Amino acid sequence: MANTANATWTTSGPSFTNQVVAFGGKDAQELAYHGYASFTGDASSTFVTVNFIDGTQTPFFTQANPPVAVAPKVILCGPLNTVATTGVYVQDIYSISTTAFIIQLSAAAPAVAILIPFIVFPF
Repeated sequence: MANTANATWTTSGPSFTNQVVAFGGKDAQELAYHGYASFTGDASSTFVTVNFIDGTQTPFFTQANPPVAVAPKVILCGPLNTVATTGVYVQDIYSISTTAFIIQLSAAAPAVAILIPFIVFPF
């Protein structure tokens, strides 16, 4: 069984394909979006797929006619948020695509509610 989560954005993140997203912070100098992945572990998988929206839509794009979907350049993840995950940490982030990314954990995610904060630098 695999763990999957849709991103919850704490800034004005994207909500559908080719939406013009607002800048990540309070002004145009801050070009990052932060949010978190919330899921319940399955006690067997060390991977978590995090969808930017729903796993099919592409939120980040270059402005062209027509717009061209792009994958973010950098994603940073914070620690897992619950005592039950002590000793489990984010080991790697890979397979960054236009719709999602995969987090590899150091051990299987326990069968509890887990929240992983992250920051996306799309350009």
